Amino acid sequence: MLGRTFYNTLVKKNSVFIATIFGTAFAFEVAFDTTSTRVWDNFNKGGRLLPPIVHYNSVIGHKQWKDIKDKYEQ
Repeated sequence: MLGRTFYNTLVKKNSVFIATIFGTAFAFEVAFDTTSTRVWDNFNKGGRLLPPIVHYNSVIGHKQWKDIKDKYEQ
């Protein structure tokens, strides 16, 4: 019964089937990109496990530009 509903709703007409594929691919891409960016940012965030080391007027320990850009932008 669930298979028949799925078939009649999403697969029976080719145009609806293609639109479903593209919509699902787009949603997966957005979810995957958001998740991987959050994981990457969390893993590479400077000064989270250890405090940043200040050396010669620069900050060592911050790995990404967005972590230190406020120090250099005016």
